[in-house]
Amino acid sequence: MSHVDETLAAYEGIAARYDELNAQLDTSSLVARFVEAADRYGSGGRRLLDAGCGTGRSSVAFRERGFEVTGYDLSPAMVATARRRPGAEEIRFLVGRLQEPPPGLTGFDVVACVDVPMTYLTGTEQLRQALTAARDQLTEDGVLVFDLNTIGYYRRMFSVPTVADRGDRYVAWFAESPRIEADRS
Repeated sequence: MSHVDETLAAYEGIAARYDELNAQLDTSSLVARFVEAADRYGSGGRRLLDAGCGTGRSSVAFRERGFEVTGYDLSPAMVATARRRPGAEEIRFLVGRLQEPPPGLTGFDVVACVDVPMTYLTGTEQLRQALTAARDQLTEDGVLVFDLNTIGYYRRMFSVPTVADRGDRYVAWFAESPRIEADRS
């Protein structure tokens, strides 16, 4: 099974409970930082492509800040969840990969990859393809905004149990990771 297949299978399996397990993520503040960067370095245009949109939390947050939003994600189950999200009625959601987005997505003022979808690119060629795709989706003076985390961050964050108790259901995430030593700088 390829890395892409493994990633897709993981997100397909967790899509229905993804937002519950990530409830601690402050999407609104994260999106605010993305908007600040887009406004500072971009053209000021309001057409935004949310590449790797997941369940659409960031897409709705961008829409609430006045952007005309289109989103796409690798996982059809995540896209289905995004389409059902309250506030997403005016957002177009599609299925596609960062390296091979759905056809016809051009003319965006901002391409945003929120909450680290670029982290799933596992080699130089995949990164090159994703950056080329983002460039091709942008207007001439558009801007790409994305975030990344280190493997150490993931091992620290996802090596501890996460529990979401909503009264009518209980969701738990258990994972194991090797011990992470402090960075030596």
